[in-house]
Amino acid sequence: GARVHEERRFKDHHLFAAADVAGLGRDGRLLLCTAKDQVKLAALGVTCAALEIELSLRSGLAAIEALIDAALHADASAIPQGRVP
Repeated sequence: GARVHEERRFKDHHLFAAADVAGLGRDGRLLLCTAKDQVKLAALGVTCAALEIELSLRSGLAAIEALIDAALHADASAIPQGRVP
């Protein structure tokens, strides 16, 4: 039931400046961001609500576990490339 009034997108690991969020959250509107960015924005004195996201795999868990295991126990050249089933 939420209505988005304005949206700004930034690349992952963006180093925020006050100008990046200037004007957002005005008129009593809620400023929503990721939990990771909430920490960065708090350092600038910006108050925002954090969106928590949970990931649940429905299939392909064995393939993901194999990739993680390969990454932890081998050099980068041993990690399979391509699409995970």
